[in-house]
This record gives sequence, C-alpha cells and structure tokens, in this order.
Amino acid sequence: NYLVEVADDDLSYRINDNSVVVERGETVVLTIERDEESKFAAGVTSDKVESADCQHSGDVITGRVLDSNGQAVTGAKVILVSTDDLIDMRREAVTSGNGEFRFDQVSFLRHTSTDPVEAVAKRFELFGCSDQHGLGWHSLENNQSAISMIRRAENGSLAANLSLPDAASYSDRIIDEEGRPIAGATIKLLQIESPGDYNKRKVLLPDLSALPESYRIRQTDRDGRFTFDQLPKGYVAKFSRSADGYIRRHFSVFLDGQTDSNTENTSKLAGREMKRSVPVPVRVVFADTGLAATDVQISAHHNRFGIGGMATTNAEGRAVLQLVPGDNRASLWSRGNPEYQSTKVKHFLVPSESSDAQSPFLWKVMPAGSTE
Repeated sequence: NYLVEVADDDLSYRINDNSVVVERGETVVLTIERDEESKFAAGVTSDKVESADCQHSGDVITGRVLDSNGQAVTGAKVILVSTDDLIDMRREAVTSGNGEFRFDQVSFLRHTSTDPVEAVAKRFELFGCSDQHGLGWHSLENNQSAISMIRRAENGSLAANLSLPDAASYSDRIIDEEGRPIAGATIKLLQIESPGDYNKRKVLLPDLSALPESYRIRQTDRDGRFTFDQLPKGYVAKFSRSADGYIRRHFSVFLDGQTDSNTENTSKLAGREMKRSVPVPVRVVFADTGLAATDVQISAHHNRFGIGGMATTNAEGRAVLQLVPGDNRASLWSRGNPEYQSTKVKHFLVPSESSDAQSPFLWKVMPAGSTE
C-alpha cells in the first residue's frame, strides 16, 4: 500500500488492474505500476509533475515507557489511536520488564475495496498509563516526510518513547444552590495541558476522547462525591459537570498531587455548585417576512450569573434552551444568511418553573443594516 499525492489541481488519475495513471488532460505525466513483488514502482513520464510522494502504510513502532526519573515502567498500557476520522485505528500494548512496547504492521492509511485511493491519517495519539503513574502522551501529526516527534530507528522501525509523570488524584463534591449533594451528576475530563498552553497556539493537546470512558468519566455517589486517579501531576485538567435539571458548567483544576474539595462557594458546604435550570421554548422569525427562521444559533445567559445555554432553531424556527430562572439575555445569529444581522435580546424573564402551557418567547432576526 502506497500513498501518491500530486500537487496540481489540473491533474486527474485513473486506476487500472495493475497500475495508477496520473494525467493532465490527455497527457500521461505519471505511471505507477505493480512489480513482481506486489510493490509499486513509480515512473515519471513528464517533467511537468510538480510533486509526487509515496509513503508505505505498514510500519513497526517500538519504544520505551519511562517514569519521571528515567526508570523503565513495567506493565504500563500503551494506546495508539487515530483521532482524525480518516481511519479507524486503535492498538494497545503492555510494556515488558524493561519498559519496551511494540506495535507491528501499523497502517496510517485508509484503504477499502470501495475506496481504492488511500488517504493518510494526519493526526493520531500515543498514550501511556500505569497504576502508579500519571497519564503520558504524544500528540502526533503525520506529514509527507516523517511523523513528527517520532524518529526512525536504524532497523527501519519507528521509535517513540513515552515519559509518564508522577500521579495526581482529584476528588470533589457536586452540590446544588442549597449545599445539598447531587447524586448521579456526570463529570467528564475534557482536556489536560501544561499551565500556559492556551497561549501557545501550535501546542498539540491530547485528544482524550481516544481514552476509555472508565478513565475520563465519573458519576457522583449519593453524597455527590467523585474521584479521578492517574492524572498527571503538575498539569491543568479541564472538566465539565452536568446533571438533569441543572446548567452544564466547565471548570479547571491544577493537579498538584492530592487535590480535594476545591470550592467555588465558601459560604456553603464545600463543593462545586450547580444551578437549577428550566426548559425555555422559543420561536424565531425573520422580522421582514415573518417566516420561520431556520438554523438560527441562539446563545443565552443569565444577566447576573453569566451562565446559560445554546440551541439552534429547527425547520419551524423553534428551539428549547436550558436556562437559570430570572433575568436573561440572548444573541441570535442566522447562519448562512448574510442578509440578516446578529440580533440581541437584552432582557427576558425566565420563570422559576416550566409549564407545558408556557407560550414560547417570540424573537425576530433583523435584516442587515437595520437600526431597530
């Protein structure tokens, strides 16, 4: 399996039984034929080809997992996974006594019987974890010349070492506005980054969705408590908390080792507070025609607490927002309709309880240039 890329919009290709032919108009500029060993041999028939690159799809990846002191970690789990949706690739290995791991016949290319033209995966992750260490990773990008952050060993395999930081745990408690525990709330680990990474636009952050849910998702117990283990010490972890009938919130924690019961409201029992929400039906129309405004993105927030939710209108111009009772504001944006401008609703009062008989709020999206 090989990948062929030709950087010219005027070129086209056709696939025969034993060859791939690249053409510009009726002129053949590149022929790739299958030889006796079932490999492709490329022959350029014209000097008008601007670039052509072939990349082998079957690789061996080897490496070692080390701790923060440079010592080998035995029995660590290593996960290699593609995260860019081009291919479905997930491989797992366990390190040996000297911390080594190996993946054989790893394919970074997509190839199916219905899609004979291969596409190379541009993004993948290499994770490592063990019972006594925090999560380690490489966020990797593929390109025509090499796989960044991986060096090619002398034996032709790809070599990649992982360093596992010291472990940190994080425990906390989820409560309502009265300080009562919320059982069954969902806590999700969304991201891990070094302090200040948000200022580094080129930093590759790990795609944690590739990890098992057992590592990145917790449910609170009857006392509202939860615990995450095997987190990397010295990093910042970003979480979300959600529960039925409450506003979803994000929060960040610096992992300094044993982190317990960070509180956002010291006037009540320690814990992370969640505010109750109610469903708020809305209907949006275009101000000039009165027709239903489809695919309008609505962002609404409480004027005091600054929290709220988002929704998009359906074919009837309707949507349901989850909002905190009280004085709220909203912004409406008609996606794909440049003839209408972003419209703001500065104040609307959300009742403390929802009712099936509640009439939806009626909002209008204004034409571009309107001063109303």
